[in-house]
Amino acid sequence: MNRTKRTCTNRFLAIDPDGNRHEIIEYTIFVDASEFGTPSVWREDKKEYKLRNGTSVLKHSDTEFEAMISGNIVKLRILP
Repeated sequence: MNRTKRTCTNRFLAIDPDGNRHEIIEYTIFVDASEFGTPSVWREDKKEYKLRNGTSVLKHSDTEFEAMISGNIVKLRILP
């Protein structure tokens, strides 16, 4: 089984339809692609997005996201 690590690689400020601001944190998952007994070779695998409080965020496009906030699905748009 490959080793993995998660690193914070970006942060975005987003706004919901009611004007509330939310910080979205981008995490990149890296996988150790090296052979047993050789130095680690970390390769980018996928990205995860979370709100600052740890709530998962679904990415629809580079500027549009969606999160479950207080039991409601809320659309978020990245601020320029």
